[in-house]
Amino acid sequence: SVMLRDNTNNMSIYIQKYEAIISVNIPLLLTEKELLLLRYLILGKSLSEIARYRNRSLKTISCQKSKLYNKLGIESDLTLWRDLYFKRYICIT
Repeated sequence: SVMLRDNTNNMSIYIQKYEAIISVNIPLLLTEKELLLLRYLILGKSLSEIARYRNRSLKTISCQKSKLYNKLGIESDLTLWRDLYFKRYICIT
């Protein structure tokens, strides 16, 4: 996957397996860490994988995810895609 980012909370993530581009446009101010965490979650990475990639504890990543979900109004892991889509935070092409 490749992430392209400009100076706003916009990024494009290419998911090779599906040959799809996920365009992310978050109108809220997210930190660099939050955007990176969102990218990993969109790519389907587990919290354990993310903790390893970022050299952080599982508890730290879990806390960051909880804060991100609250900020974006995401109910749960199961509703991640639904919530992102219907809040118009993502577009799939």
